[in-house]
Amino acid sequence: MSAETIRHPLLRDLAWLIETPPLLQSRLPGAPDRTTLGLGDTSLYRYWLNTLAQEIATLEQYVGTGQPIRLGTHVERLWQIILDRAPATHLLAHNLRVICDQRTVGEFDLLYDDYEQATPVHMEAAIKFYLGLPEGPGTSTAQSRWIGTSGPDSLALKHLHLLTHQTRLGQKAASREVLKEFGAPPLRCRMALKGVLFYPWRSGLDAVNGASHLPTLTGMPAPEGAHPDHPAGIWLHWRDWFHFIDTLQLTGAAQLQRPHWLALPPRETLLFPESLLPELRQRQQERGLPVQLVVCSDQLPQLRVMLVDDAWPLQIPLPPRRSPGPRRRRVQLSPWPR
Repeated sequence: MSAETIRHPLLRDLAWLIETPPLLQSRLPGAPDRTTLGLGDTSLYRYWLNTLAQEIATLEQYVGTGQPIRLGTHVERLWQIILDRAPATHLLAHNLRVICDQRTVGEFDLLYDDYEQATPVHMEAAIKFYLGLPEGPGTSTAQSRWIGTSGPDSLALKHLHLLTHQTRLGQKAASREVLKEFGAPPLRCRMALKGVLFYPWRSGLDAVNGASHLPTLTGMPAPEGAHPDHPAGIWLHWRDWFHFIDTLQLTGAAQLQRPHWLALPPRETLLFPESLLPELRQRQQERGLPVQLVVCSDQLPQLRVMLVDDAWPLQIPLPPRRSPGPRRRRVQLSPWPR
């Protein structure tokens, strides 16, 4: 059972988080996989998902489906369910604030036990959708070339912040009192950075038929440190939409509605692209709001597409002062302060 074969969008997103590779290969471990969660056996995994399906109303109420919810909050709550319900993990706490001198200095996204080690795991969860710039700061493979659809956000800045701040929260002296009830640190850290990298579309994208690696189709390489199987898509401006439809001879499309930007819907639910025009035009009038679609054709597997305003990008964030890339020597985290 894969995310694409599951009907309910909430369970589909949950399975997508478990099954999908991370954006980056980092020096920190990524999110726990099926084996680490105790779900390596396919039959057990199916049984576990079916069990969750029996409680879907309760899960929807917990996650907050049906009301406005931030994409990041949606993902955090899905991870809370996964770590609390998986056979080999036990959720200890989530969104645990660390306060020093009446000021919040950080927050632990997730703390859990995995029944294999004596110390708890601190996992930072993030979901990001970055668009690659053919021209921009740094080299062609620089993480700073991959930016968010709005605001001063980039893959380089997020990666650096995760490595140097969020995942090091457990080393701060102010965290000792908060973590006291969960046993003596040091904590083990994981960085669950999931999402999609969108490569810039080129009008000569004829070779997309049957291809599986988008970087070779758009002329832009993957960013440094990218996982070889990271989720990928195409981004284009509104003005290129009709040319895009004709070039790829699209037969189906659907708009992904927030917060369900994670797993793709079943292919048979996609509609003819022209039927989306009224809805897309309305979104176009809401200037600056990106639209994520899934499209397909007779020869094209399901492909993610991010539509952005014709004036995008209005700003490009500067690269971080420190590089989040791999270092020449292995860096050990400092010991827990005594």
